[in-house]
Amino acid sequence: VQAGRELNVHVIVDTQRPELVNPSITGAATELVCFKLLSPESLREVEKLAMLNRQQVAALPLGSFIARNQMSGEMLAGKLF
Repeated sequence: VQAGRELNVHVIVDTQRPELVNPSITGAATELVCFKLLSPESLREVEKLAMLNRQQVAALPLGSFIARNQMSGEMLAGKLF
């Protein structure tokens, strides 16, 4: 995973516990897509990783998301269902 960018490999990580993902992986992330999270630890981590507002993340309706491009800082919000 850590050498993936050099080898042009794209990695998608899906977790409900972002605070448990190795920092060498989260540090190399270029985008973060966040659906509703409730645990204080997870909310604290997405706020730290992607500068997402923890109250907004906790209040997301089911099926809705907030995304942040870590390179440009651009934000996107949407709904899948």
